[in-house]
Amino acid sequence: MKARFADAVGRRPGRVRRLGTLAAAPVAAAVCLAACSNGGGDSGAAAGGGGDSWVIGGIVDQTGSAANAGAASKLAFQLWVDKFNAEGGAGGRKLEVKYCDSKSTPAGGAQCAAQVGSVNSHVVVLMTGLPAAQSAQTRLANQVSLSIIPVMLPKGGSKSFQVVPLFGTVVQPMIAMAKSNNIGTLGVIYTSDSSGTAQLAAIKAAAASAGLSVVASPMEPTATDVTPQLVQLRSQGAGLVFSATLGSPTNVVLSSAGTLGLTLPVVVGNGNVTNNFLRSLSGGVPKNLFGIATMAKGSAFPPAVTKEWTSFQADYQQAIGKPVDSVGSSFAYASCLMKAAIDDTKASSADAIQKYLLSKTTTCLGSPLTFSNPALNVASGVPTQVVKATDEAGGSWVPVGENF
Repeated sequence: MKARFADAVGRRPGRVRRLGTLAAAPVAAAVCLAACSNGGGDSGAAAGGGGDSWVIGGIVDQTGSAANAGAASKLAFQLWVDKFNAEGGAGGRKLEVKYCDSKSTPAGGAQCAAQVGSVNSHVVVLMTGLPAAQSAQTRLANQVSLSIIPVMLPKGGSKSFQVVPLFGTVVQPMIAMAKSNNIGTLGVIYTSDSSGTAQLAAIKAAAASAGLSVVASPMEPTATDVTPQLVQLRSQGAGLVFSATLGSPTNVVLSSAGTLGLTLPVVVGNGNVTNNFLRSLSGGVPKNLFGIATMAKGSAFPPAVTKEWTSFQADYQQAIGKPVDSVGSSFAYASCLMKAAIDDTKASSADAIQKYLLSKTTTCLGSPLTFSNPALNVASGVPTQVVKATDEAGGSWVPVGENF
């Protein structure tokens, strides 16, 4: 029997509050993520102890610069765990999540990998920015790790899997819209860390294939003002600005754009397309803010996808009182793959789960997902689209047509 999200979260045992309550109070949610943990880790949706449940490792940026994305990630993933448990669990057992705060740092990622690296499900879900995720990934060689970071690029043959497409694929809807709007030059402001530089490289490659130019300007992750960089990009002919940033640096970019009165479209990546992020903007939702999302809102997708997404959106909205965002949808795909693998293998070993993911096609929200690239363990089949930020429902993301 399939359970609705709203029913599932209402049944959650223990100290974690009803999901709808957390969603209605984002500040309280962020505080709870930091304060409800016990020594850097806590368990959610447990039905009995680890001996009666499959324990999933959950490494999440609960504090630090990527905490907003971490809060959205944990909220979305736990929603699916609760739903699966309301339906009977996976692989013959209920699911339990052992969370650990990676603190948005490589050191935090390494510490968490040690804490959750022996979970009995052999699955660890990475809900972090790139620095913490890369640090954790290298220390989880004997577990299967799942990530929604489009520049993670796990090597073929490893037990690490990127559930969303390559970043060059994710940005294709933006590239197509730029061309249809006669924008020949893309401006990119990027953090001078591994995440920002990886995004910049992918955008340059995708733009070159489409015959578009790229002008770029770096920013320090700790910068508090980037108006000079934005002025530079505008003077170099940028027709839009892509913010290759995550978390608080993105807030700095948007604040500086507001100070400058920038009217160019500003586009943010998948990790920032969250309702939490919009609610964190002190100046309100900018009218020229767009995002690239792993979503399939609207009717511009195959009928099977549209049907599943229509049901998913209604269920999600009822559960948390907010429209689905890109992190919510990305974890829908990650959770679907995780459950299918545990159902098939009964979590017998990391090798068995790895074999399942590499050899099977799993249909999630109407889309058939595979890991068919022999060089990289990157999913294909996840839909992407450009969305626009609005102040509806306190901040949400809606599909756009052909124009920025």
